Amino acid sequence: MKDLPESEQPYRIVELKGASALTDAQLLSIVLRNGSEGERAFEMACRLLSLVDTAGWDPLCAFCQLSLSELRALKGIGRVKSIEIQAISELAKRLAQKEAATRVRLSDPASIAHMYMESTRYLKRETAWILYLNSKLEMLSEMQLPPGTINQSLIDGREIFLQGFERGAYGFVLLHSHPSGDPLPSLADGEMTKLLYAESKIMKLPMIDHIILGDKEYYSYRENGFDFETD
Repeated sequence: MKDLPESEQPYRIVELKGASALTDAQLLSIVLRNGSEGERAFEMACRLLSLVDTAGWDPLCAFCQLSLSELRALKGIGRVKSIEIQAISELAKRLAQKEAATRVRLSDPASIAHMYMESTRYLKRETAWILYLNSKLEMLSEMQLPPGTINQSLIDGREIFLQGFERGAYGFVLLHSHPSGDPLPSLADGEMTKLLYAESKIMKLPMIDHIILGDKEYYSYRENGFDFETD
């Protein structure tokens, strides 16, 4: 990148104007550090972003959702670079989630959905979490459920409640993604919600909501009339 004019060198731009002044390709070029044969880091970053199948999504977000094997299949990305890219992407997700978590309230399921929606909209299979809340109805911690759990007709709530008690939770929210992009619940989603809610009443650890994430949309059972009792 040293052969670029000083005004276009990403490192120099950061020193003069801050990292927010960089384009997506310039940011990625700093992460890449070195280009591939006959290709500068910035040119490589532009090429990589143009290759991602975004289906209308933001190229940088779609690129950061690629798996290790998908990254390594791209020209110029080896083992170390693919791991570094995933680590930086994960760091960015966690920072965003931790910041958003301080603002999450039961009264606003949209804030919970927003905290997870951007990272889940690129997932190719359903993924689910249990979000534990404290007595102020603020995010306390999360637990990701094993893959495929959400597709089963019955959920073993034993671990959900054990973890909740160990973490001192007041209640929990079930959150899961629909890879189709449509957040409307299926019949199985409805049955699972009723089952887990019934178990939560027995265990005295309230189920506060079930939120389904789609593509920039969400469905909250609480907002749509499911009568969760939290007393």
